[in-house]
Amino acid sequence: MPKYRYHDTYGVLVVLPFILSWIGFLFVPVFYFVKNQRRLKQINDAAIKFVFGIYAALLLAVFMAVNLALVPFAYVKTLIHKVTLFRHYHGKDQLKNVAVFALIGLPLLLCSQVTDVYYFLRHTFKSRQQKQQERLFEHTLSLADFQLFVRKIDHFI
Repeated sequence: MPKYRYHDTYGVLVVLPFILSWIGFLFVPVFYFVKNQRRLKQINDAAIKFVFGIYAALLLAVFMAVNLALVPFAYVKTLIHKVTLFRHYHGKDQLKNVAVFALIGLPLLLCSQVTDVYYFLRHTFKSRQQKQQERLFEHTLSLADFQLFVRKIDHFI
């Protein structure tokens, strides 16, 4: 089976997931009539961002729905943890932590959703990422290091 790789000029035609691959055909007339290579690369980049923008919007909606559904559980778990810390240490700081989190913990957790969405979108549409084929893994673990790690874990257990 041949290995297909991303092409800088015509990548939108082959890089799409199976369900969205039909969208690539919408760009065929554009690629046929435009002859300037620089312009074709710009069109390809814009088309990739458009198509994966649709995909990213679906993923973002699921991501936000799950995060928002888990916020109450995170609030209750953190509040229980802070009360447990107060019971163990009985300090003024611990009591203050419980009170502050009880009052503003929920708004803080909801505000963290905004930063999560920002970083999700920022990393999704970042165009200067290294391509998968060009990545160099400088810090690989040797077999001897792995065996040493396993021996230390066995000794610890």
